[in-house]
Amino acid sequence: PASVYEMVEDGSGGERLQINHSNCVHCKTCDILDPYQVIQWTVPSDAGGPKYQGL
Repeated sequence: PASVYEMVEDGSGGERLQINHSNCVHCKTCDILDPYQVIQWTVPSDAGGPKYQGL
């Protein structure tokens, strides 16, 4: 719903995944559902967003 992930044309007739970081709502879905565990989610530097306990 926040349009963080978007499929856009890649210029060669295909599509590619575009990540719109500025739309992130800090829900941690990317970290929780990352099948390869390559995303390391950290609390935003400006201390904005949700106040998750134990991170």
